[in-house]
Amino acid sequence: SLYRGFLVVKAEHQEQGRVPLADISVLMLSGHGNSLSTNTVNKLLENGSMIVFCGSNFQPSGLVWPMVTHHLQQQR
Repeated sequence: SLYRGFLVVKAEHQEQGRVPLADISVLMLSGHGNSLSTNTVNKLLENGSMIVFCGSNFQPSGLVWPMVTHHLQQQR
């Protein structure tokens, strides 16, 4: 979830930590039970972040790339 510019990481409804959206260049999701809201995905993309989904073999199976790139994203 999101809270005041931070991605909030939770496990079993308990907060595990917060990461500033501006610090995330790539979010990799692996394992069962991960979920992101559309609002969270949109905020990550607006900040130039890429989202990578991994399969059961831990290899990338798909990605979401922002349509409008930020100048910092182009430097990566």
